[in-house]
Amino acid sequence: MDSDKAINGLLAMAEYFRTQHQVKEAVHCLLATLELKPSPRVEMRSRVQLALLLHHHTDNSSEAINHLEKAMLLGRSGGQVAELHEIRFEAASLMARIYAEQSLFQQAKSILRKVLDSAAHFPYWYLRLTLQLADMNACERDNDAVTITLSKAVEYSQAKGVLYTQLLCLLCKGSHLLTLKNYQEAGRVLNQCHGLLDSYTGLHSTMLHAFYLVIQVTHLLSAAQVKLAKPHLKQLQQKAKLLSSELPSRPNQGGLTAEDFDWLSKEHVFVLVYLVSSLHASSCGNMERAILYAEKALQITCQDGIDANIQVFNVLRAHVMETMISCKIVEGKYSESLKLLGELVKCCHSHPKLVYSHRSSLHTLIGIYILSVGNNLEQAVAQFHCALQHTNFEPLRLFISLNLVIAYVKIGPARESELSALVSSIQPDQESLSQSLRAAAYYVKGLYCFIVLKLHDAKHYLRETLAIASDADLNKLTASALVLLAQIYLALGTRKEAKDMASPALEIARKTSDVSLEVWSALLVTDLQRTSGDLSGEAASRSFVDSLSKQLVKESTDTIHHPLNSHLSQWTTGEWPVAKLHAVQPNGISAHSREDAQNEVSVVSTERVLHPSLTSVSNRLPYAGTPAAAHQPCTSSYQIHNEYHVNAHQGHHINQHQRLVHPAQQVNPVYLANHLHHVNSMHQVHPAVHHTNPTYPVNSFQFSRHPHPYNPAPANGPTQINTSYSHSSDPFLHCYQTDHMHAMHPQQLHRYNNSGYSFK
Repeated sequence: MDSDKAINGLLAMAEYFRTQHQVKEAVHCLLATLELKPSPRVEMRSRVQLALLLHHHTDNSSEAINHLEKAMLLGRSGGQVAELHEIRFEAASLMARIYAEQSLFQQAKSILRKVLDSAAHFPYWYLRLTLQLADMNACERDNDAVTITLSKAVEYSQAKGVLYTQLLCLLCKGSHLLTLKNYQEAGRVLNQCHGLLDSYTGLHSTMLHAFYLVIQVTHLLSAAQVKLAKPHLKQLQQKAKLLSSELPSRPNQGGLTAEDFDWLSKEHVFVLVYLVSSLHASSCGNMERAILYAEKALQITCQDGIDANIQVFNVLRAHVMETMISCKIVEGKYSESLKLLGELVKCCHSHPKLVYSHRSSLHTLIGIYILSVGNNLEQAVAQFHCALQHTNFEPLRLFISLNLVIAYVKIGPARESELSALVSSIQPDQESLSQSLRAAAYYVKGLYCFIVLKLHDAKHYLRETLAIASDADLNKLTASALVLLAQIYLALGTRKEAKDMASPALEIARKTSDVSLEVWSALLVTDLQRTSGDLSGEAASRSFVDSLSKQLVKESTDTIHHPLNSHLSQWTTGEWPVAKLHAVQPNGISAHSREDAQNEVSVVSTERVLHPSLTSVSNRLPYAGTPAAAHQPCTSSYQIHNEYHVNAHQGHHINQHQRLVHPAQQVNPVYLANHLHHVNSMHQVHPAVHHTNPTYPVNSFQFSRHPHPYNPAPANGPTQINTSYSHSSDPFLHCYQTDHMHAMHPQQLHRYNNSGYSFK
């Protein structure tokens, strides 16, 4: 009796010290409890709690595993006592997680398989351990094993009549199949989900609908199906509004059941909704709205109370920043994009999985940034070559190659042989390419043909771009094709056709806030007005271009001489430049005086028009009367080709009736991240192709990489498989342009009311 009182007192003290973050004292109390020879239940629970404390607050993982092994050994002799078996399963789950964090996946899977058979009569634990095993297989990229394991979880949930968990497992399986490009099977699974969701009104129904719609929208965007994505996005935003007004569910007081999985927190869903909304807006060319959504998403990830160590938030935060960088480059806000690039590098470096998965995207973004600023094109080439070395994902490699073509074009004759070879290797008619990537490839081919005076071929390629982009609502690609076609017609002397192309291009450019495209199309319109005798129109257009030019010079001044510029531009090998980035003051600039900087930028601006490498090519053009308005690429990387998995630690309390919050020990519920970004974070990675005509600005393409989508249902209809096209996981491309002759407009970011979660 005295011993029981002492044990209870020690356990109470241990819990008190734990809640006060006095870990050392809590560990001492639990160790003292073990010295008093408690009952098997108390000993097992104490050892599991000790393992949790040691795992989360010390580096002594071997001691944590030792306590877990002893707890599991006691559980084997538990007979018919259900509580002892549940503690044993919890110990096995934690031990597998510790092994997985050490990349010892075989040991982790072995532990899980040993206890799975005996867990069949405990629905919660069977499903939790099965999903955790699927996550281990995913970490090892054993995709067949992931599919088989998720299928077992679906079948088990169905047999137990647990529709909520069945739907979760089906959604994970469907999104996983999409990452494998198994569109036929993925469509079958997601069609099944669609039917079940229509009649499901039970636990977390709004959350399940949101999860399903996020998968739909991201895959449609990855295939550049912007029109088809819009009604589903509206539905998703409506679900987010409903979710924000729902009260949190109460913990189950009767023990853990097969429905006790809080798969996605509200914060996860809000970030995902803002993220895909931002990607959709950017793909339509609405940069202002895209930045608004991205800022709201970033706010949520940085809120107080959000665990900074949860992997999914780190990945989503990186994707959001990539989207913002892409949009700001398009708007010509180079200083802001440079600072965000520095923050993105620090964010990725602080999380091991992002170091691997986002490395290629980072270098692509940096290369596009350098192309947009235009101060050192060879550094941009080096960044693109570095990006190619860090990815085997073919659509992303093609996207980087398209940007590389633009860099070679801008450099001029010194890279003529590399340019010719690279353009020859680009095959836009591949069936595996998405519409956006195909349109971008046709654009680059058309640009090259224009440069080498194959004007008939150039018009053919650009018309292909125009047809694809117009059909898919890719406004930037549409405008880019129009303005280059206008340039060709102007070169051929057919000014009426040139005006018919240039005027709508200018209108689209103004709506999309793409300053470089505005400058290019405005310069063409100015020439056409001058030759037609429209002096007042010509004066207004020239005033508009001059205004943007002055803003560009100021923006370039602030950017080129910022210490971050050199630190990031020169980073291709070796250690990450994190220490250098931390040393930079928020508004620090180099030792150059403002006057010297202004003079240097003026030289750079002049070179964009008169640089020998450009004029030597432009002299071969039929028409070279318009100054070169260089344009820039933009990239935001959702590089989800490299799958990430949620391995966040959840603080397990002594109370065994704890609901499982966003799978710290399970398969990643957000498999859609493998499809996202690149709807963003270059929608995925949102890599961008930077195009620049030697005499006239060209544009950059940005895309986000996702596996290919099935064809989702119309807003209120059944989902059907799209058999009209066959893509591989495609990046969805946006045509982003930045003026190379005139530095971009340093507009102050419009401030929005960020309170609450409103979707417009």
